[in-house]
Amino acid sequence: WYCNMVVVRLPEDGCLVYSPVLGPDSSIESVQAEFAKYNLLPVRVVVVPTPQHHLAIAEYQRLFPEAFYVCGKASGQMQSLTKKRRDLRFDGKLRPPGRVCDGVSINSSLDKTQDSINLFPIMEPSEIPLSAHHPSGGGYEELLAVWSELASSSENNANSIFDVCILDDNRTGEIVLLHKPSKTLIVSDLLYKSCRDIVGPGGVSHNYSAPEWFAKGQDELFYDPRMNIENASVMDSGEANERPRTEPSVRPLLPSYRTHPKARTIDTAGLKISLERILAWDFKRCLACHTDPIAGDEARKLIKQAWGFV
Repeated sequence: WYCNMVVVRLPEDGCLVYSPVLGPDSSIESVQAEFAKYNLLPVRVVVVPTPQHHLAIAEYQRLFPEAFYVCGKASGQMQSLTKKRRDLRFDGKLRPPGRVCDGVSINSSLDKTQDSINLFPIMEPSEIPLSAHHPSGGGYEELLAVWSELASSSENNANSIFDVCILDDNRTGEIVLLHKPSKTLIVSDLLYKSCRDIVGPGGVSHNYSAPEWFAKGQDELFYDPRMNIENASVMDSGEANERPRTEPSVRPLLPSYRTHPKARTIDTAGLKISLERILAWDFKRCLACHTDPIAGDEARKLIKQAWGFV
């Protein structure tokens, strides 16, 4: 099973980590050793692209407290990590330019005639005040100074390292990056590798269960029968709440919201604009959390195929 992160060497020093994972031995120390081996330290920015990609963050904050931690604002359907993981410190969160609050849009996000200035995601501070129990380090104002050098904005487009797009789907709000110097598209869950031959320690009914630390976050996404499109009528009738969460899904290898738009409500209009922007980027390859590296042309084809329903 593929469970990858992307590490980008930054021009000055250090690196940006996208969707952090633990090492093959399920430790953060082995990751630190690899970073040191390739002269990637210090870790400067950690991007957590969706609300599901939080399982290793506590370990990163323990070992890399000086890094800045960024998550997405998510939506009214799915809590942002600032709310879901109040034990963690998030220095900022990104939202689409037209998504002013959870589940509420302004017309400009769906206006194809909008100025390019409105295409850039907005960085906001966490709505959860930092307290003594949060890991030390970071800070919103300090993050803004660093982020303004890295990411495209109306003030810094030509000299930036990354283009950034938030999937404006009123759901996960996935953070997608384009590393402009290498023309590499960086995604988390926009594309999956789905193969029924991949079997983890949980057996054929729990294909997505390795490594062990990663398996902890998969129950809702893959094994909850309420999340299965074959059970949509059961979900509507309310019977799903009476069934065990551990009941194997009929279709366990793809989250139902990826294969059928009615399983969970998504903003197809906002998502379509986001996808069009991503497909307009100049990328030659794609790195994703749950696939092999993909050539640019193939990635474009797969994105269009996977999201054709929007």
